Amino acid sequence: MGFTTIVSPDKQKAIFYLKMASEQWDDPTSQNMLGDIYYEESLDKDVAEAEKWYLLAANKNNKDAMYSLGQIVWDKKQHSEALNWWEKSSELNHPMATLRMGQIYLHGDNVTQNPSSAQKYFQKAVKIDPSLADKVPPNSAIQKIEDDMNARTSKNNSESEKSKMIKAKRPNKLEQKPKNAIWGIVLLVGIVGSFVLHRMLRPVS
Repeated sequence: MGFTTIVSPDKQKAIFYLKMASEQWDDPTSQNMLGDIYYEESLDKDVAEAEKWYLLAANKNNKDAMYSLGQIVWDKKQHSEALNWWEKSSELNHPMATLRMGQIYLHGDNVTQNPSSAQKYFQKAVKIDPSLADKVPPNSAIQKIEDDMNARTSKNNSESEKSKMIKAKRPNKLEQKPKNAIWGIVLLVGIVGSFVLHRMLRPVS
C-alpha cells in the first residue's frame, strides 16, 4: 500500500487527526492514509472502511489510493473495476500498478492475453522505478509466451480451415433428399407410363 506505517504512539489519535484533515480540507492524502491504517495487516482489518477511504482519495486522483482500491476490488472478484483503477493509477505513473498491469496482460488474467502490451507496461514500470527490474520477466520469456500463442493460433486456424474443407466436400443430406424424391417420382411416372402404354398397345381380344 502507499502508506504502511504511521509513526505515532497512539494510532487512534492519528486516525482522529487524519479524519479531521479529511473532513475540514477533503484531503486525499489523509484519506489514503486512513485507508492504509484500516487495511494494515498488523491491525484488525476493516476492509469495508479501508475501501471507503481509498475511494474518496481515488476519486481525487490519488494514485496510491487507486492502486490499493484496485487490490481490494480484485480480491472481491470485481476484476473489471480493479483493472480500471490500476490503469488510471498507471497513467499517473504508479510503479506497482504499472507492474501489475504488465503481469495481467502477460498471463491473460481476466483480459485478452497480450505479451506485447505486457512488455510495454513492464518497461514503463522499470522506467518509473528501476528497483522493479528484478520483478520483470526477461524479454526472452515474454517472447516465448508470444511465440507459443502464435503457434496455437496458427494451429487453430489450420484446423478450422481443414474442417471447412471437409464440410464443403461432404454431401449435404438435406439437399440430397429433395433430389432423391424427384428421381423417385420420375422413376414412378416412367413405370406407370410404361404400364399404361403396354395396356394401350395390347391387342383387344
